[in-house]
Amino acid sequence: MGEGIKNKQIANRLFISEITVRHHLTSIFSKLNLSDRFDLIIYAYRHGLANPPR
Repeated sequence: MGEGIKNKQIANRLFISEITVRHHLTSIFSKLNLSDRFDLIIYAYRHGLANPPR
């Protein structure tokens, strides 16, 4: 997601369905109390889970 790719591209990389990607993202948003992809990316940067683009 940090690369800005769509759910379909994520699904293809992970060999899962696009629906499964959506379900996982919904679960992640809920557990981390986040509202969208942007919030998730900021969360990842702040917690050292991803590096901001240069």
